Amino acid sequence: MTGVKVQRMGKRLIAIAFVVTALVLGALMLQKYYQAKYRQPAAPVAVETVGTRVITLFFAAPDHAGLIREAREIDACSELAECVTAALQELVNGPMGELNATLPPETIIRSVQVNADLAVIDLGRELREGLPDGRTAELAAVNSMVNTITVNFPAIKKVQFLLEGSAVATLKGHAALTGPIGPDLRMEKR
Repeated sequence: MTGVKVQRMGKRLIAIAFVVTALVLGALMLQKYYQAKYRQPAAPVAVETVGTRVITLFFAAPDHAGLIREAREIDACSELAECVTAALQELVNGPMGELNATLPPETIIRSVQVNADLAVIDLGRELREGLPDGRTAELAAVNSMVNTITVNFPAIKKVQFLLEGSAVATLKGHAALTGPIGPDLRMEKR
């Protein structure tokens, strides 16, 4: 073989290696795309269905300067969305002791859906109408719901809020609700 033939063969091998590498990387990217686009919803998380369960609720401190935990017992439930609904209903029911409610007692929980690590909560307009004006009340309401859900149900990492089935920017102009919200324990008083 002459030097020219060896050079051509080397270039061909490099070109073939490049094409094979590009095809493999393209196939991997395509597979990742299809997995992300057509991902099956996570299977419902099995939850205890007999007896009761102790959960942690977040209510406003007596001076309204932060959130304080209160333990509550709820009936066991068979689906995660059902458990989240029960926990939110206990928030609506209000605190047992000296703490202050964060949600108006007329708040209606229209639906709860859990998709992978996201809970989508659809609330009635009564929440907005009954919520006191002001930044503190709105932040307390949002954080008490998000913290109650994420602390009690670790599979849920974020909460998306709807009002009467539609996305809202805020409840009363203070807490941004345009996307999913993660827990924020900075308002918690120890």
